[in-house]
Parts: sequence; structure tokens; C-alpha cells
Amino acid sequence: PPHPTPGYIRTLREALGMTQAQMAERIGVSKMTVARWECGKMSPGDEAVAALEKLRKARARRGVVIAA
Repeated sequence: PPHPTPGYIRTLREALGMTQAQMAERIGVSKMTVARWECGKMSPGDEAVAALEKLRKARARRGVVIAA
């Protein structure tokens, strides 16, 4: 999948009803890493991008649609 923008990451997290800490735990990174992604100071690596996409798809199956 293409690398998500900072705004996409924040929108995804908020749509999932997660805090930065909760999202970080689900993906396997630190809370500060998620904060840096959302601020645009860092970009997620390929594994994190795949984990974010997996979260989005899992929620979509439950009826929460978040556009890619």
C-alpha cells in the first residue's frame, strides 16, 4: 500500500476510536512514534503501513468504512 499521510493516520485513529497509545500498542510501536507520524516528523515503515491497512480492513468488515 502507498505511504499514508499524517492526516490519514490521525483520521484513521480517530475513526477507530483509539488513542495514540492504543494504536501504537496494536501496531507494535511506541506512542511517540504514532505522534511523530501524525505530525509528519516521521513516516511509517513498510511493516507499520501494512499493520495500519490491516486495522483499516478489519474495521471495514465490522461496518466502519474508512476510505484509503
